[in-house]
Amino acid sequence: MDNFSSGDNKYLSVSAFTDILKTVVEKTFGSVYIKGEISNFRPSSGGIWYFNLKDNEASISCIVFKNNQRDIFNELAKIGKKNLEDGIEILVEGKLNIYKKGGSYSLVVSSVTPLGSGGLFIKFEELKKKLLSEGLFDESHKKPIPEYPARIGIVTSPTGAALQDILNVLKRRFSPVEVIVYPAAVQGDNAKFDIVRAINYADSQFISNGKNRADVLIVARGGGSIEDLWPFNEEIVAHAIYDASIPIISGVGHEIDFTIADMCADYRAPTPSAAAEIVVQNSDELFNRIDSYKLRIQGAFNGKLDLLKSRFIYMKKERLANLFGRIFDDNSNSFDLVRDRFMSGWNSKMDDRRNNFSLITSRLGALNPLDVLKRGYSVVYDSSGKAVVSGNELNSGDEVKIVFKDS
Repeated sequence: MDNFSSGDNKYLSVSAFTDILKTVVEKTFGSVYIKGEISNFRPSSGGIWYFNLKDNEASISCIVFKNNQRDIFNELAKIGKKNLEDGIEILVEGKLNIYKKGGSYSLVVSSVTPLGSGGLFIKFEELKKKLLSEGLFDESHKKPIPEYPARIGIVTSPTGAALQDILNVLKRRFSPVEVIVYPAAVQGDNAKFDIVRAINYADSQFISNGKNRADVLIVARGGGSIEDLWPFNEEIVAHAIYDASIPIISGVGHEIDFTIADMCADYRAPTPSAAAEIVVQNSDELFNRIDSYKLRIQGAFNGKLDLLKSRFIYMKKERLANLFGRIFDDNSNSFDLVRDRFMSGWNSKMDDRRNNFSLITSRLGALNPLDVLKRGYSVVYDSSGKAVVSGNELNSGDEVKIVFKDS
């Protein structure tokens, strides 16, 4: 029963009340016309578009079915857009729909008229243009991602789902890898300062080889509206990523989300989980690759060895004798050459020694007193046998001894 008796029968079941509300709202309002800015646009795999239409104080969920999308594409083309995007300001026509099971309501959109770009979208485009001109997106500046990092750093909220997604993927793909979390708020007005602080700290550890050093850094958060992701569109975050020495992978939002951080990073991953997939090799694939290299090396070595064995076995005796003869002759020639060089060096050394000996002998001979006497000199000794070197040493009548060369 939908109604329950309790005195005056005033109580309704939840489903009965929701049915009444659904009938009243949907019939009362009919078509509604609302102006707002697109936020959190997310197409489904089945082709249905979902987004929020918001202003500064409120937000309403919107749905666009496939049969209404052709006309919307035509309207978007008038302002140079290919699809609905976060930040575009639009006028929508549609009907309210109350979802009974969830107790929520949404607007089923039948037509969209773009008014131009919303405030955040304009701000995004202006900053993108500025940073592009400054070279922050240049491919030449982007650093390679290490193929086998020992430590992986993560800048994200320590309580967010993005961190758990990354850790789960890393554990599944390569469990031995070490992870360092640099905590940071990833949503709100002050999040940009937290993100910059975490990136700068991780980079300082990378440069100084500190104890909290990582080899590569993932900057990540889960999906959300353009407002939720806005800290990653801030200029100070862009410069922190660009100026960092550590290689950085961005993994912000969903596949359809693009941020300024993505454009400055060395590598853009579509999701946090994809960033984890990129940063490490799958252990099974890695071990399979090693085994493959091992088999290839063994195969090449064994093939070369078998070839040499077969050549040796089937080589004719005459050819084998000639081969060993050539080897012997080559080694013999090398020995003769070395011997000749040795003997030449030895003889040269001996000649040098003989010349030096002759020179020394000649110098010693020049100092020999006997050689002096041969040139016509003599030596005078007094009666005590002391050599007389001056006439003042003798007196008249002193006996002297004179020695000549033949004495």
